[in-house]
Order: sequence, then structure tokens, then C-alpha cells
Amino acid sequence: MYGNFNGLNHSLVIGAPGYGTPGYSQHGRIYLVTGTTDGGLPSKDLNLDVSANMILDGMVENGRFGTGMAVMDLNRDGVDDLAVSAPSTGLYC
Repeated sequence: MYGNFNGLNHSLVIGAPGYGTPGYSQHGRIYLVTGTTDGGLPSKDLNLDVSANMILDGMVENGRFGTGMAVMDLNRDGVDDLAVSAPSTGLYC
């Protein structure tokens, strides 16, 4: 999925809900890779853990942050917003 989060260019958003670290399984992660102003993205061999422009990590073990995502301009300021689910946290709003 992609969105324009800075008002200048598009970013690719990649969810990895199964991401985890030893002793902290499946907390989930989201990667943002910002494209160039001409609309291009980096090569397909990109190492996201090293080269992503932004990484967002889930905070709850087995929460699976990044399972569902939506991009929309929630506050109508002309810049996209990102909504992310973590369905296995046991938290409800």
C-alpha cells in the first residue's frame, strides 16, 4: 500500500505482522520506504531493516501489529494518515 505522508512524494508501506525478536514473538512491524519526487522507488533488493526510511514496531508480544492497514486523510489536511491494526493485543477502543 502507499500514501503521501509528507505532502511531497509517495511512500510504500509494508506490514510485517509476524515480525518478532527472540523472546518477543510476533509483535509486528511496519516499514515505510519513501519514493523519489519523480515517483520512483528503490530497487527490489532493498534490505528493509537497514534502508527503510521509517520503522514502526508493535509493543505487545503476539499483538501482530501491521496485520491491517489503511491510508486516508483523516483530518483533511491534504496529507495522508496511516491507520494500523494489531488484532491480537486484547485491547479494544
